[in-house]
This record gives sequence, structure tokens and C-alpha cells, in this order.
Amino acid sequence: MGFFFSKPLLEALKTPENIISDAGAYLMLYSAGMPFMFLYSVQSSVFSSFGNSKTPLFLLIMSSLINIGLDLLFVGYYSMGVKGAAIATLAAQAFSAVVSFVILISSVYFQNFREFEYSRFSFSVLGEMGSYAAVSIVQSSVTSIGMMMIQAVVNRFGSGALAGYTAASKIDSFAIMPYLACSNAVSTYTAQNIGAGRKNRISAGFRAGLKLCMIMSAIEFAVIFIFKNKFLGLFLDTESASQDAVRTGLMYMTEMSLCYWLMGINSCQNGMLRGMGMLKTLFANSILGLIIRVAFAYTAVDVIGVSSVWLSMPVGWIFSIIFCVISRKIYKKDSKF
Repeated sequence: MGFFFSKPLLEALKTPENIISDAGAYLMLYSAGMPFMFLYSVQSSVFSSFGNSKTPLFLLIMSSLINIGLDLLFVGYYSMGVKGAAIATLAAQAFSAVVSFVILISSVYFQNFREFEYSRFSFSVLGEMGSYAAVSIVQSSVTSIGMMMIQAVVNRFGSGALAGYTAASKIDSFAIMPYLACSNAVSTYTAQNIGAGRKNRISAGFRAGLKLCMIMSAIEFAVIFIFKNKFLGLFLDTESASQDAVRTGLMYMTEMSLCYWLMGINSCQNGMLRGMGMLKTLFANSILGLIIRVAFAYTAVDVIGVSSVWLSMPVGWIFSIIFCVISRKIYKKDSKF
């Protein structure tokens, strides 16, 4: 769908006319790499379930280096522009997916062939896993739709503001990685202790995750506040870019750096709920957060301008935190957690 309907989607999001052609080309090529992205994600989860977090990390580092190298080659040397960047991303995703598949099959499957209950494809296992994944699939889809709706708010302010927002979002994507990692760690830790019958350790793991997130948020705030201009310059030519682009990018980074601690709390809570199997609660939490974010972005844009787009995230986190706390208290009354 992303490959064949890229231009209609971008038009529906009110993408500025002067960039819609390049955006469409990038989206088409990026969509072609999604099978590799999905394959790598599944295999990374398998490695993590075995307690092997080094292999996915190594592959991620190698994939990132390949992506950077190909960006320099296609965009810098051959001047292929946006298409070159998309091809570089596609190639890097293919590398990580194929190599991780080879490692998984050779080091896990063939060496432990007799230990597996199913040595071939099993529809019953597919059905069981599908039931677990269904809620997450819908949750992710709804979240993506909401992000597109919010993206349309940014597009109203023209290509300058969009360029600044896009550049700052690159920094933001790096900044939130520790919190996503903590969420996955808390989820895995919670599930492992439930499986081992050591439920008393769940709260300790959750508190440890919170401490990590609080420390990281303080460090990130200081680093971003001091080096925000240099960070923005990595993805935006601040000398030739418009004032709207530079101002939007700096506002995004500065204001969001003050709110990452909220994401830390929300990520740890979501990780624990996921590990406990409370997928319906997570789904309801995502829907609530999405509604709050979209409503805030569209209603506050006339008051605070483009800042409503990124400030909608911490507003959504606050409501999600409250929802999770209430859900946990209700759940504890009927369980031994």
C-alpha cells in the first residue's frame, strides 16, 4: 500500500507541493524495505528471548554503518538526493535481515533441531502467536494513523517549518531510544520472572527501569540544551535554511528535552504491562493517548502554533501514565502481582 499509494497518502496529509515528488519517491522505496524490517524485528525478538542481546546490537550497528556509508556514496558522491537516501536505507535493512536470518538458522535452529517441538511450519503456533500479536498490530496501526494526522498539522506551516521539524525529529528518534530499550528490558524481565515463578521481583525490575530512565533524561536534557545548535546542523544546513526551519528545529529539541522523563515513566509502565500480558489494557492506553495527542495538536495549534505538534506527546504521556497507574491498582486486587 505504501508503494502504490504513496502520492495519494502524501496529498491527503497536505504535503507541500515543492517536496511531494521527492517525498513520494522516498516513501515508495522505503515501503519496499518493510519486509526486511519485519523479518529483522522478529529475529531480533527471538535472539532476545534466548538472552542474546549482543547479536541484534551488532547487526544494528553494522546496518547503521552501512546506511551511513551508502548515504555518503549515493547522496554525497553520486548526488542521487532523496532516492539515494531511500536506497541506502533499503540496502541496510536487507543486510540486517538476511544476516540475522543466517545466524539464527545456523546457530540456533540446526544446532538444537531435536529440541524443538515443531521442526516445520505449524498453523497452531501461527494462530497462537497471531492472537498475541493482534492487539499490538491494531495498536501500532492506530498509532501510525494518529501520527499522520498530527503530521498534517506541521504541513500547514510550509516547507520551512517542516524541514526544521524533520531535522529535529531525527535527534528525537535518537533521544527516545534508551526509553524504548528500557521498556523492552522491563517487558522481558517481567515475563521471565513470571515464567520462573518469581513475581516478587517484578516491582524491583520496574523501579530499576525508572531509575535508568530518570538518569538518562537528566543527561539528555543537559546535552541537548548545550549542543542543540550543533545537533540540528547535522541534519539541516542552518546557514542556508530559512529562519522558520531553524527556529522550529530548536524549539522542538529544547521543549522535548524537558519532557523525556515523562516518556521514561510511560515506557517502563507499558513494558511491565506488556510483560504481564495485559495487552488489552495497553491497547486501551494507546487509544487514549492517541486521542489526547490528536485533540491537543489540533486545538492548541491556534494558540501555541507548531509547538502543539510535539508538545502533544508529553500531554499524551501524562494521561497514559495516569491510566496505567489506575489499571495496575485494579489488576492487583484480582491477582498476586
